[in-house]
Amino acid sequence: MAWFSSSHNSTIHTFSRFWLEKSPPQTLQILSFETAKTMSRLLALHDFLSDHEYLKLRKESIKAEGIRYLNSRDETFLLSLACDEKLEELDNIAIAVSRLAEKCNDAGLKQFAAVYANLKQGIVDPEMPRYNSGLAEKIITKMEKYVAATSNLHEDLEVLTEMEASERKHKAWKQNEHASSRIIPHKANPVHFEEKLAFQRKQVKHFRGISLWNKTFDKSVHPMAKMICIIYMRICELFGAFVPSLPRFPKPNTRHNKHHHHGHQKIHPDPDQKHLHLRCNMSKSGPISRCVPPGMVPVRFYSQQILSLASAETFRELERKQTVIESAPPSTVGHAGLAMRYASIIILAQRYLNSPTKINDDTRGYMYELLPANVKALVRRKLRSRWSKAEKRGCEIDHALAEGWREPLEEIMRWLAPMAHDTEQWHAERSMEKHRFDAKPTVLLFQTLYFSNLEKTEAAIVDVLVGLSCIYRYENRRSRGGGSGRGVDTDDFLGR
Repeated sequence: MAWFSSSHNSTIHTFSRFWLEKSPPQTLQILSFETAKTMSRLLALHDFLSDHEYLKLRKESIKAEGIRYLNSRDETFLLSLACDEKLEELDNIAIAVSRLAEKCNDAGLKQFAAVYANLKQGIVDPEMPRYNSGLAEKIITKMEKYVAATSNLHEDLEVLTEMEASERKHKAWKQNEHASSRIIPHKANPVHFEEKLAFQRKQVKHFRGISLWNKTFDKSVHPMAKMICIIYMRICELFGAFVPSLPRFPKPNTRHNKHHHHGHQKIHPDPDQKHLHLRCNMSKSGPISRCVPPGMVPVRFYSQQILSLASAETFRELERKQTVIESAPPSTVGHAGLAMRYASIIILAQRYLNSPTKINDDTRGYMYELLPANVKALVRRKLRSRWSKAEKRGCEIDHALAEGWREPLEEIMRWLAPMAHDTEQWHAERSMEKHRFDAKPTVLLFQTLYFSNLEKTEAAIVDVLVGLSCIYRYENRRSRGGGSGRGVDTDDFLGR
């Protein structure tokens, strides 16, 4: 296709060939590992946008009971959150790719930052392949091979590093006349070890040849740049109905329409120019304006002319902009900075509720320390009102309280616990993205406690802890033979 093509006009091609004869193109080498992780994130994003995953999102995820109660019943709001999160991921990937693109020889690839800025305004090469197209599938297959080979190279390099360290240690021992008599692992069969070492070096050489290590910046950036554009258009296709600020892209067979003028195409131009400023202010997907500033003419990406946008400044703005997680309203758990703490409390409570054994003092103490002061006060206040009645009526009321709380607790945990687990999983998956080549996030931010209403969440946690205290009080007294105990502090689940 034109913009991504590696061929230029004859003069540029002749100059490039002359230059490359003297200066071979750079290969990624050590940068291959970070590039492979970036590719892996693109592949995961591509998978998330499949028809199956989108249907699952619409029919299951946003309809979960806990999400509807704690976060929102507004499906448009939830889908816009999902869209913003995926756009943020794509922006971060585009920033990484734009840095690699600066080292490319191809003039078109060097302009990727401007291309992405244009794309966010709805300006696209009409020949750009679409999601689920044959060309898109070929790009995916190529990137999967690159990621797999680079992952294998990383593993084999780690093994080779250990083996070479062992070899150096062995040689040092041999050269030392006063070496210890202790046998190092491969000393018993040095020939076999040398064979394994030679084979490992051959493996590393093989994977260097077929992985991103030996690929030029052009060959590495080319498929990623295309896929970023494909994914952005797919996001607009799926979420455009819920996020009006997203640009609209025509179907491939409608690209040659009356708006196609001199090779330049503006997707879904606004017929009423008086609404231009309003549409710019409605943007929700990032700091890049959705409209073409007055006096600017959109151009095709493979042209030597580029829309006069400060593309470098655009990416600096993307790096500085508020993240989705930082945009949680003041009334939410995420804004209060309590999402992970509350997730831990809920998961511990679930474990204790389902535990067949008695909860020891250390675990209760740890759980108590996790509670903010206001939640401790709420639990205490609610417990005192119940204990004051129970103390007068003996252990029979304890049994009734315990049994009366167990079923409601299980019902609360049925919708509250999944959100706590998703909160921890969301964090774990974002951490794995930095260290693994096959990380595939499965949890979205709106499925976690970050956007949960703080008051409702704390009320649910208080109910859980009060219920656990009732159950603990009954089991504790029963284990002591039904004694009346020595007051609230000794029978309280929190033990404080």
